[in-house]
Amino acid sequence: MYKIDKKIPAPGSSKDYPFEKLEVGHSFLVPVEESQDARNAAHTFKKATGWNFKTKSVEGGVRVWRIE
Repeated sequence: MYKIDKKIPAPGSSKDYPFEKLEVGHSFLVPVEESQDARNAAHTFKKATGWNFKTKSVEGGVRVWRIE
């Protein structure tokens, strides 16, 4: 039998990143090691809120912008 744990966020969840604080045109930088987690989290946050994001590899990591 397995114990079920609740309220433990999955790695790379949108709670790990400041999406809810972004206004259109704002962005944040994540390290290269977290790039796929950040992209996945942006996609999940978009599905939940309808907000649109753009991600791009830049020097030093990946930048995530809120575009709508």
